[in-house]
Amino acid sequence: IQQTPIYGDFYVAFRFAMDRTINNLFTADLGDILHLCIGYLRRINVAEEMEINLDFNVSDSRALKRIERMVDTAYAYYCLDEGERISLAQGYLLTGLGIQSIRNAASKGEIALVKFEDKPDDAFIVDASKESIAWIKSRKGYRHKPDTIDTDGKNVVRVPFASDGTFFSPDCRMTKGFQIGSRNGKGENRQRYVSDYWQALNNLEAMESPHWRRPSKTRGIPGTVTGRRWGNVSKTIILKLLS
Repeated sequence: IQQTPIYGDFYVAFRFAMDRTINNLFTADLGDILHLCIGYLRRINVAEEMEINLDFNVSDSRALKRIERMVDTAYAYYCLDEGERISLAQGYLLTGLGIQSIRNAASKGEIALVKFEDKPDDAFIVDASKESIAWIKSRKGYRHKPDTIDTDGKNVVRVPFASDGTFFSPDCRMTKGFQIGSRNGKGENRQRYVSDYWQALNNLEAMESPHWRRPSKTRGIPGTVTGRRWGNVSKTIILKLLS
């Protein structure tokens, strides 16, 4: 997958599934990205069912299963955020509880399960129900969405934002470090690599017009962007991305 044009989309899904911060790093529609990932994996599975030779080994197969679970987890969080119905399988991914445990919670009245006409054989956790959402978010396995932008002005890092809404984050690191500056720039504005994120951020602040290189939000191919404004991002998020 890393060698395909869709690799960037899988990276977006991975970040959203792991720490829920991707919406603040990328402005492309998350739903479209996740559906592209799901469709790509479905085509791989169809090819296997049709006995098309994909030259997979056991290790590849296990890796594919992990990727499928990651995408399914990202999509479960997306459905929850958008108020869409949550299947029992998605409930498991969101809470870490087994399907039978979720059914037991329903029998105790902690949550409600419903069925829909288009899928009469499946039970779903009530969608858009405040009680069910609160129950899901109270489970130990639920990953809470961090408040990336700190509104009270405390414990924040001042960073440059590009016109597409992305900002200079630790995710912008290239193989050689953080590439900052413009190609034809001179002095503080010259293009170079800086190994330390905080030093790179200080250097960007000293530039007349901050430039930095970062992966494309769709294809993963690095490109240079220009800072259009400065804003605050929670320092907790920056430190988490650096770890």
